Amino acid sequence: MKKACTHLPPTIQAMTSDSNIINRMVCRGCHEKITVRRVFIPFGPEKGTEKELTYGCRCEDIELAKNVLKRRKELERKRIYQIFDRESLLNQDLLESSFDSYTPRTESQKICIRASETVL
Repeated sequence: MKKACTHLPPTIQAMTSDSNIINRMVCRGCHEKITVRRVFIPFGPEKGTEKELTYGCRCEDIELAKNVLKRRKELERKRIYQIFDRESLLNQDLLESSFDSYTPRTESQKICIRASETVL
């Protein structure tokens, strides 16, 4: 029985053979076993050059997953606020009110504001 790799072109067979392994180690970031290979690039814009490629590291995948989960959380939060704004029974004046936009309407309210300002 022949192995599947024997049907590949020699340049690609060389990429997967154990003879081109430079180093084996454990990645500090993702703690996966990684293999560094010296590979001859058979095609593409870098055709004919040799490169050292790392196989097995999952650091990029982990970072992408973290970013996706973070973005998902942000979108869920945004969606919840949109639903609240759409379904809220509060009138618009209360939604836009704040301490900075408060203006007293009666004399007793003005006195309370002046008293609180002297305390601060």
